[in-house]
Amino acid sequence: MRPTNRSAEKAVMGMVEKARYTKNILGNPRKAIKLCNKILEMDAENRDALLIKAGGLQESTRLSEALTLIQKIIEKWPQHWEAYYLAAMNHFGQEHDQEASDMIDKSVERKETFDNVIAKAQMLCIWGKEYNSWLKKARQFDEKRTNNFMKHYWVGNMDKLEVSFWDTIKTKMRLK
Repeated sequence: MRPTNRSAEKAVMGMVEKARYTKNILGNPRKAIKLCNKILEMDAENRDALLIKAGGLQESTRLSEALTLIQKIIEKWPQHWEAYYLAAMNHFGQEHDQEASDMIDKSVERKETFDNVIAKAQMLCIWGKEYNSWLKKARQFDEKRTNNFMKHYWVGNMDKLEVSFWDTIKTKMRLK
């Protein structure tokens, strides 16, 4: 029996969710990229797969490749917030502060989400600028998630940043 378009769409949606889960929950960006590549073979214009792949490339420290993909996503969907958020994080990680600031602003202009709001708060804090209004917005989105972020990921002072032993190990394993 030949699959219908509806069943193919359902299969792709399931694969997208698996790729998202693999990257975000299991913390395996390389496997998520492989899943996204399979999705993109079936549907080259699948925005979610492209975004997940771009995020996975960044997490795999393939920043240049990620930024090229992000720019293609922005060209195709200029009003979507997430590609600008990913671009902001890419530039921020490379200490391109002005580009990071421009991209995070474009992201929140399109749609405020927990992710881009907390990222903007973090960037402003690190840059020594007022960030409390953005942190308040993050709490309004999800107080529990904000508290978790503050406990595990917030950096209040880059000069006193300490990288844990396990973070060092994970980074070394990703570079292999």
